[in-house]
Amino acid sequence: MPPKTIKIGTQYRDFSCIRESVNEEKRTVELSFSSEEAVDRFFGIEILDHSPASVRMTRLNTGGPLLLDHISREQIGVIEKAEIGNDRKGRAAVRFSKGSRAQEIFQDVTDGIRKYVSVGYRIH
Repeated sequence: MPPKTIKIGTQYRDFSCIRESVNEEKRTVELSFSSEEAVDRFFGIEILDHSPASVRMTRLNTGGPLLLDHISREQIGVIEKAEIGNDRKGRAAVRFSKGSRAQEIFQDVTDGIRKYVSVGYRIH
């Protein structure tokens, strides 16, 4: 019997921000956005493959947007650099805008009030 194909939309994973990675002067934060850690989903256990052939990094590395709550109208910054490390974890350096809403969110990150980042992804 062939494997079953399930069509799913955008998926999300949460990761914690490390306050020590915040650079207040440059308005940047270095963060982890993905891993190969197993996650329980409605269809079973999901493990994301982080091999170079399995991850599309172009959008992230061409000025991908830093969004508030996954809302495209709420861009609060830009992804300056993203990569998959030798440890097979996705990491990014993001820079917050100087706009008033982005300043408010960046201050919450700096103060440790907003401690998590969420990434949306599609499985192709």
